Amino acid sequence: MNTVHSCGRCGSQHLRRNGRSNGKPRYHCQSCGYYGYLWIDPTVEKAKELLVFKHHARGHSLRRIAQLTGLSRTKVTRLVRTATEPAFLSASAHE
Repeated sequence: MNTVHSCGRCGSQHLRRNGRSNGKPRYHCQSCGYYGYLWIDPTVEKAKELLVFKHHARGHSLRRIAQLTGLSRTKVTRLVRTATEPAFLSASAHE
């Protein structure tokens, strides 16, 4: 799953990396000239998290899940670990 990044101001996908600030990569929009950080759509992130749970239920390894979703193995491990904790399971049972 490839992530397509877009400009926070105009929505264009014509971005170029332009250095770093505070440890985060900065980007320059070729369309409107905006300089800033990447904006990650929360719905895309939520969809990736759901994919992690789906692949984990199918018995895929954490490494394979990371390859399929484009997330880091650390994030996949953290998502799976928090989803299997007793507090998470008891909270979701009451919904």
